[in-house]
Amino acid sequence: VVFFLLYFFRFRRPEEESEEEEVTFAHEIALERYYAVKREAQGNGIYSREFCFKLSFILRDYIFERWKIEPLQMTSSEIITRMKKIKDMEDEDFKEAEKLISLIELIKFTSVNLQEEWLERIEEVFLSFIKNTKKLKPGEIIAPAQI
Repeated sequence: VVFFLLYFFRFRRPEEESEEEEVTFAHEIALERYYAVKREAQGNGIYSREFCFKLSFILRDYIFERWKIEPLQMTSSEIITRMKKIKDMEDEDFKEAEKLISLIELIKFTSVNLQEEWLERIEEVFLSFIKNTKKLKPGEIIAPAQI
């Protein structure tokens, strides 16, 4: 037993150090999911209300992960209220997110036929919001706001 313990603690080769885990940022996950949904929508010809539903889930998940907001069952207005408290979000980005969340909510609960221009505008605002609020490199990470 003593020899086994000596071998185990002294002579055993330490397992090769694995490379540092690569950090996956919230914006990378959101964009990956967005492009998958977009490909699926274009492939199935379902570029409509269902696309907006999926986009809203991606946006919510991005906001929750990016600013470490607990993903409770929140309404859109609760998410917007929580976002107002985020210190590292520019006012313009907040307004963009608020407009996007509100517009998607409106689309989800109305029977209005969606025009392609609306969907394109929603995508444009979504991508702009992700681009403007993403974390780039570990050295550029801003600590999440205390909410």
